[in-house]
Amino acid sequence: MVGLSRSLGRVLVALIALGMLAGLAPLVQRARLEAADKSVDLVADEADFSAMAAAAGADPASYLRQLHGVGITSLGVAEDTLQTLQDKGLAQSWAGSDLLAAAALGPLPGPFTGRAVQPGSTYVYAADPGIGQWLTGSLMARLPANAVTVWSAVSPTLLAVAAPSGQVDTLGLGFRPGRLQALAALGFNIVPRLAADPFEAPGTIADTIHQAAASAPIHTVIFAGGAVTGYPDAVKATSAALGSAGWSVGAIETVQQLGNVNQFGLAQLVADRPGAVVRVYSLPAFVLAGQSPAQAEQTILDGVTGRNLRVVYLHPYTTATDPGNVLADNLARWGALASALQRVGFTLGPAHPFPSVRVQSRYVILLNIAIWAGTLWLLMLLLPAVAKRGWMWLVLGGLVAALGSVARPSLAQEGGALVASVAFTTLAAWYAARAWDRLRDGASRAEVWREALWTTVATALISGVGAYLLSALLSSTPYLQEWAYFRGVKVTYVAPPLLTIFVFLVAVGVTGLRRRGEHAPLSRELAALGQFLIRGENLAALALLLGGAAYYVLRSGNVSISSVSSLEESTRTFLARVLVDRPREKEFLIGYPGMFLAVWLASRRRAGWFWIFLLGASTGLVSMVNSFEHIRTPLMDSTLSVVYGLVLGAAIGSVVLLVCDAIAKAVGWGRPVEPGPPGEHGR
Repeated sequence: MVGLSRSLGRVLVALIALGMLAGLAPLVQRARLEAADKSVDLVADEADFSAMAAAAGADPASYLRQLHGVGITSLGVAEDTLQTLQDKGLAQSWAGSDLLAAAALGPLPGPFTGRAVQPGSTYVYAADPGIGQWLTGSLMARLPANAVTVWSAVSPTLLAVAAPSGQVDTLGLGFRPGRLQALAALGFNIVPRLAADPFEAPGTIADTIHQAAASAPIHTVIFAGGAVTGYPDAVKATSAALGSAGWSVGAIETVQQLGNVNQFGLAQLVADRPGAVVRVYSLPAFVLAGQSPAQAEQTILDGVTGRNLRVVYLHPYTTATDPGNVLADNLARWGALASALQRVGFTLGPAHPFPSVRVQSRYVILLNIAIWAGTLWLLMLLLPAVAKRGWMWLVLGGLVAALGSVARPSLAQEGGALVASVAFTTLAAWYAARAWDRLRDGASRAEVWREALWTTVATALISGVGAYLLSALLSSTPYLQEWAYFRGVKVTYVAPPLLTIFVFLVAVGVTGLRRRGEHAPLSRELAALGQFLIRGENLAALALLLGGAAYYVLRSGNVSISSVSSLEESTRTFLARVLVDRPREKEFLIGYPGMFLAVWLASRRRAGWFWIFLLGASTGLVSMVNSFEHIRTPLMDSTLSVVYGLVLGAAIGSVVLLVCDAIAKAVGWGRPVEPGPPGEHGR
């Protein structure tokens, strides 16, 4: 193997250090913004909670006031529609076809006597003159010209609308006079839920927003349905009106917890107002129904602490601990959530939008050059041909990294982050593999433990450099708010473990030839690896490898709380309550203990088993880096989670190492005979 020249090594270290220094600017800016963003808006759906109170025989206004008393800060209020007005007895509507069918059986009601009723139209009636006047203006503003005919303008109001009832009854009409004021008087902020209407003119959109802003304290708007207000032709008007009112736009996270719901027109709205967006989380009713109160509370806490969600939209629990007292049960459950958020350092109130930030191009250049330096270091360790031309590759790769960062900055950020996550994790695996050489023959138990601890910490630090560089590259608002999603996560899960096998074959090998300084082609090492796995006495190793691989694949990515065992769920909940920033099981239960066992196996010169546990250890390093690939998670939360995982993993690994060493000595499982014939070493 061609060694890495000392002078080139110093240059590579200097370039990595320079990149890390450049990364301080975007990371410090990000950490400060995240630390300042601690206000969470708990929003109760006004219609759902009012309906639940009315069904239980309680006064809706009094019950909403009680919700405010336990910590609910805002009410989510949908626009009035003819359907909701009918439910409240404020208006009536009929389909023309229904009226004609009734006319065949007898005379029509008085208001329709002598009227030419059309089957495709809708007919609207309001006894209250104020409601009638407001309905007339709202319908005329939201439907095509001449679609609304006033048959009677005085009490009662009677309108003929040239549109089918299915369209008219569900059309958002804005907010009837006095409605928002009455809800705000209960102590709440208001979160309006505006609907999209393709016929709504820019002036009508502006009027709706400005009238609502004048009626109640409003900070955030959430759009109902699959499109934003003004889509497709008046999104600019919506953006201007929201800016004038000072409202933030609520972007709803998907149920899969990957990105935001892609409502039509939302991307354009966000592009117009990039520093005026807050992320919204809502437990869908079907999810809420399947979770216990503790599960729901922890799910929401995880979203707020781990995914920059600052508006939590609440629907009522329809099942209660005491079925006869569902109102009190909801007060207790949502009050407990409010207390839990405050307990972990959040305040309850209007959500503040995350400012628009980006990583400046000069930092992107230095970060990508640092990533190339680390990648080149790895390549020279693994490939002698690259090591022979190290200086040339450094210059060529550095130029490509710099020019690419200028010409295609977004691609350079994504590509650089992917390379950093793979290269530095694999570099850490190389360092772990070299523990085979660092341990002297006859090392004591204490020496093995110290080497295992140091190797675990060192590999975490090496991988951490990659995590640091990729975090700095992606610390811009699109990634922080998940408008852009790092697409290299799955590659990061697969590539480092596969490269770890290659690292083992180059650095240690199964045949024993490499460790004696002899040449052993990779094909021969691979064949020896296969022979090791298919021997009868090593079937346990094969089963362990296949089982671990299946678990790793199945548990990679987002895993819903419903897919984990009750024991794991309890462990997660306990760690989250104690530590807040819960460490990942793959790190403290698999990765770091696996590193301790790998070093212990190296001390006993068990190459065949050593690589399996080295492979398991690499999954823990991948998981650590993956924590930082989810840029939506606040930087300090990811850092604390990784530190907790390292401490717990080192403690568990120490115990496992001592227990395995004691068992091995008790059963006489010692070192193999050296040197063995090719293919036999490490049995």
